[in-house]
Amino acid sequence: MVSLLHACLLVSLCICMGVEGWDMVFDRDGDLSLSVILQDDLVKRLNYDGIQSYYLTTKDGYIINVERIKRKNAEKLVPIIFVHGMTACAKSYFVNKNESAPIIFANKGYDVWLLNSRGTENSRGHIKWNATSDREFWMFSWQEIGLIDLPATIDLVLENNIHDKVVLLGHSEGSTVIFVTLSDMPEYNAKVALSIHWGVSVYHERCSTVELVTSICRMEPVLSQILDSIGLFSIVPSLGLKYVVRDVCRYTIFKDMCFEAAKVFIQSDEQIQHVTDWSFPISQILCGGSTRELYHFMQVANTGRFARYNYGAKMNMKLYNTTEPPLFHLENVNSVTVLYCGKNDIFCTNSDMEKLTSQLNNIASTDFKGKSIFGHFDFLIARDVKEVVYEEILKIIKKNTS
Repeated sequence: MVSLLHACLLVSLCICMGVEGWDMVFDRDGDLSLSVILQDDLVKRLNYDGIQSYYLTTKDGYIINVERIKRKNAEKLVPIIFVHGMTACAKSYFVNKNESAPIIFANKGYDVWLLNSRGTENSRGHIKWNATSDREFWMFSWQEIGLIDLPATIDLVLENNIHDKVVLLGHSEGSTVIFVTLSDMPEYNAKVALSIHWGVSVYHERCSTVELVTSICRMEPVLSQILDSIGLFSIVPSLGLKYVVRDVCRYTIFKDMCFEAAKVFIQSDEQIQHVTDWSFPISQILCGGSTRELYHFMQVANTGRFARYNYGAKMNMKLYNTTEPPLFHLENVNSVTVLYCGKNDIFCTNSDMEKLTSQLNNIASTDFKGKSIFGHFDFLIARDVKEVVYEEILKIIKKNTS
């Protein structure tokens, strides 16, 4: 049902801009993408058996969804777990449809799994709290996703596959989550053949190369207090807001505006000219999450410490027995690591990469064909991502899992 907010905002836009000549041109799959139906539809077109959903109850009571591309004898294939970025979810990996990474990797003979971390559309259950009415539900960051959700997912996958190791593939916050798991729970390195990181996300000097983002980032202590005081604990708190953004980009009059907004994150006209309907990626990527995920990134950027969530000296002492949140010890990551950071990535700079690589022990690659032109989201949607990223990654995976 269209929300009242949704309707009011669209009516206001029509009044302000005028209604004559307004056309709505969009990809009809954008409507299917609001649920797992889209993935089922895409996968079935390629003669797979659809998507199989698993639900895990974590040790702290969250009920999270993990999806798997169904196929005959999947349990005998090398398993790959896709871990999504902030505000995204499993379906975010399908923005390129039949040319999306999960489809391509499945076609190459891998057992493909996709995590929907706590707080996203398909993972809003809890044995005690209600995501709509209980603020306690949202008291997590990527710290808990890495310490609880991903390890539970790895164990689930290995229980349903004959192999004793998985491949982890994370984009943006998915990269962060993987590093949390492998640094703070080093025993999981023995369960990981290699981890692949697109848009590497550990250190973010000044938060971003975009000055506006940097300025907002510096306000983290005040920003978190303000948003908490008004009861805003979730990202994309209203699905109505998501639909407004999606529908605005369906109107031809706003097509150029949506394209320019996308360029802020992708930083390359050439790589995204093929995308004629930005409402489709938006419907895939805005899946929700906790505001603490954002605050936690800001804390790392402002302090330069890849550490646990900072609750303030008093609460830190109570929780951690130290006034400063403890570091995640990246030197514990001894499984094979692939790090891809594009030159145009506004969240990942050369200095960020240098700091990270100096702390890791087993790096297989930091270079790729698209390095000189890629931005943060190009790994999901760029025109030639298959040729400049996926084909290389498939070779690396084969080398490390044979």
